[in-house]
Amino acid sequence: MHLVRHGVAMDRSAWSGSDRGRPLTESGWRQALAIVAVLEDSPIVRFLASPTVRCADTLLPAAHGRGLVVEELPFLFESNEPESVAAAGRWLQDRSDQPHDHALHLRWTVPGRR
Repeated sequence: MHLVRHGVAMDRSAWSGSDRGRPLTESGWRQALAIVAVLEDSPIVRFLASPTVRCADTLLPAAHGRGLVVEELPFLFESNEPESVAAAGRWLQDRSDQPHDHALHLRWTVPGRR
């Protein structure tokens, strides 16, 4: 499992809309394109993102390159709400109980870095 930080987004102070709609900047789109190469050797079958434009858009090029879509999971939205944190924990726990050919690995991926 790769955890990917979203690409550079428009500054909060310069964005008047909902934070969920805050888009990537030109630099953020370059980072999103760079993720394709970073993940190219990984056997990824699903792309999951926070329900925010910047997060989903960061994964779009990599997902589309594999013929996949980016699935949005509401509990991945940044929040200090106990319900969101608990839902994320349950989701990860459910996956760790499933049989795997290998251990569940988490890899932190930062756009633009290999």
